[in-house]
Amino acid sequence: MQTTETTAEKEIPLASVNTAYKSVTVDGNTTNMDKGTVWRGLGVITGNNSSCLLMDYKTENPDAYWEIMNLLFKPDYGAGLTHVKIEFGTDVNSSSGTEPCIMRSADEEADVTRGAGFMFAADALSINPDITVDLLRWGEPKWVTDAFAESLEAGFEARYKWYKAAIEGAFDTYGMKFTHISADANEAEKVDTDWIIYFADRLENETDERYDYGAIKIVASDEIGSWKIADEMTDNEALRNAVDILAEHYNTWASEKAKLLNKNYGKEIWYSEGVASTNIAKLAVQSNGSGINGTNGALDVCNRIINGYYNGRMTMYEYQPAVAAYYSGAKYFPKSLINAQNPWSGYYEADCGVWTSAHFTHFIKNGWRFIDSACYGDGKENHYISESTNNYMAVTDTETGDYSIIICNDSEEQRNYTFTLENMKQAEAPFTIWETRGPDEGQAYNENYFRNIGTFRPVEAEGKYSYSIEVKPYSIVTVTTLDNTADTSVYNCRYDDIPLDINYFDDFEYSEEFLSARGNAPLYTTDQGGAFEVSEIDGNKVLMQMINADNKPTDWRYRGTPNPITSLGDDRWANYSAEIDFKLADSAADNYIALGVRYLTAELDSWSAENGYSIRVYPNGKWELKKNAQTADSGEIDGFDSSVWHTVRITAAGKHISAELDGTELTAFDDDIAFANSGRVSIGSGLYNNIFDNMKISPVDGYKPTITRVDDHDPSVTYNGDWYRTVPDSYLNFNRTISRAEIAEEDTGEKSFEFSFTGDRFAIIGQTDPADIEVYVDGELLETKKNPWGALARQCSYSAEVPEGEHTVKIKVIGGSYTVDAIEY
Repeated sequence: MQTTETTAEKEIPLASVNTAYKSVTVDGNTTNMDKGTVWRGLGVITGNNSSCLLMDYKTENPDAYWEIMNLLFKPDYGAGLTHVKIEFGTDVNSSSGTEPCIMRSADEEADVTRGAGFMFAADALSINPDITVDLLRWGEPKWVTDAFAESLEAGFEARYKWYKAAIEGAFDTYGMKFTHISADANEAEKVDTDWIIYFADRLENETDERYDYGAIKIVASDEIGSWKIADEMTDNEALRNAVDILAEHYNTWASEKAKLLNKNYGKEIWYSEGVASTNIAKLAVQSNGSGINGTNGALDVCNRIINGYYNGRMTMYEYQPAVAAYYSGAKYFPKSLINAQNPWSGYYEADCGVWTSAHFTHFIKNGWRFIDSACYGDGKENHYISESTNNYMAVTDTETGDYSIIICNDSEEQRNYTFTLENMKQAEAPFTIWETRGPDEGQAYNENYFRNIGTFRPVEAEGKYSYSIEVKPYSIVTVTTLDNTADTSVYNCRYDDIPLDINYFDDFEYSEEFLSARGNAPLYTTDQGGAFEVSEIDGNKVLMQMINADNKPTDWRYRGTPNPITSLGDDRWANYSAEIDFKLADSAADNYIALGVRYLTAELDSWSAENGYSIRVYPNGKWELKKNAQTADSGEIDGFDSSVWHTVRITAAGKHISAELDGTELTAFDDDIAFANSGRVSIGSGLYNNIFDNMKISPVDGYKPTITRVDDHDPSVTYNGDWYRTVPDSYLNFNRTISRAEIAEEDTGEKSFEFSFTGDRFAIIGQTDPADIEVYVDGELLETKKNPWGALARQCSYSAEVPEGEHTVKIKVIGGSYTVDAIEY
């Protein structure tokens, strides 16, 4: 930047102009004034179990809860989201867990307090009343599906009854009005044309209504990679009149028919489901240097927002999800702007996506218009955008003339631009530059997030105003005429990441006030299959599994729901006993209850969602001790009475696993091969209304109850030699990170990693092939492990006991391929 001009208020430097830079004309005469191309902001989908733990944050740590909500929804503060889409839950696993159904039978009174979704949307509205609210189904209740077997008309009537109950329940319970409803099923195989027309007509002509249901806009068809809805709307006038917004998932390109519907009929187009960043920046920075770049990184997501308009005239992008308030180990975790898995302590992490979102939402207000001459996006797309060069988007307030230009550079090359303003009301106005990028050497990973770089004046020449902008590698820049004086300090959580006390007891005797606010959900549980809720039986409150053959819903077509299973607690729990009372609801051969320990992931076997160690008990007295989904031991109890209460107990102490029933040991064994080292408690059930009570978690004498887990990408772990280090990797791994060393014949250099800890035992965690390693503790060779067992995801591939104290460990890979996901000590 060069000389300055003096104003009455302050001195504002003149911008530089470099004619060698890429020239972009910001021509106000190219402002897109079509009805269907108004900026609608950034939204969030709350579904798939992803917001479940927010109910616990709200009850156990309300201050932390409202901090999270404000970071998501408060205007000009954090992410600034302006749209919430609720999954219309049906007790099916719709990716990462189940969302409970508000009506499990046709005659049940609707309960919108089940699950976190309706609460989440209502609380978002309390922060910003201008937020729009949508509803979308994945599965369907059994009573609705059964009605379709009777006739199409009966099915439509049942489905409409269900939707109307949600509309009324949301208004009666929370005072919430739906502005939009996504009428079709999520990512359906074909467009449900007749239903969409029927549903829109019923809303339009509804006379028994809390508010004007005809004003609710219809969104369709939430497809993934296809535009069947556009094809059908082009040829079907009734469908075209019914649908207001075309919705597409994981694709920035719109078909020509979709674009014509946008141009000729004012139909908006939304990117109605896309990822939030899957990279945790403070870890990703260790392997990519930026923390915000790469596949499914924050900059990739920003490029999708920009490309979505340029390629597809898409005017909203919806994160799925924006807050990860469910346990690690569910499908697709992590994928969020904020991670919140510790409601007992209030701890959460606001990641880089909050601040890259702010580059859009703080400087583009809903209702602004796109300036087409200054919108461009490129790159190869396959659920992510790679090999991109120039990506920028200009949007303006047509009343005031204010404008903002967002430029995203997800490449290793600096991008340089000269913007020339033509036919712009605010051509002469000062502009401010905001920047987010990774750290310089020696800086904290978030040191350069959302920084005000300065305010400058355009340079005038021959009646035109211009300025040049340099966009660093792996960065996002916003240029704006808005005078945004927001606090630019990156928010850091003020709560400590403290493990949940392992001396834990729950008799489920919650107050009616507590239960009525959360659909009878107990503390800290996240269901992967079925629905575990508190019920009262004979004056005693118990945990009941609510799904059975009479109300088992219709699955989403892309995911089968496992048998009922839930998990709770802290996945840093290691050596402990879990105990629970149970009573079987039915003597059927396929009924059972299960109690597990060291539960870390629902996805090692997604069909069962089983993991860790669990003990199953059947009505005929048969029992099974399971490691993951495999039976490790089994037996049968003579004279077992399935009609009375029993107590089951399972204990993990180091490698020793044991199980008891009613105080008598059933089995015990030492697991020496790829064992589970830590994890939560799980409770399982057959598809029956089995009940549980008096859950007790307690430490094991002589063992440390919890572990400290250090990610392989944590800066405290150092690597020597040539390691393959990557993020994002599979969600089966902690934080989607891995580090791998492969030994080839031609290798001459050492490949090792080192870490320090205080304790008496350490373990290496991660899915790996068999490999040969040398283990050094405090400089001395502890052992050479030839061909140690491989391990599955989140299991232990090597562990050792050492004297209590401070230690430094070095593990040298000498043969094969060895992968590290985490270190536990």
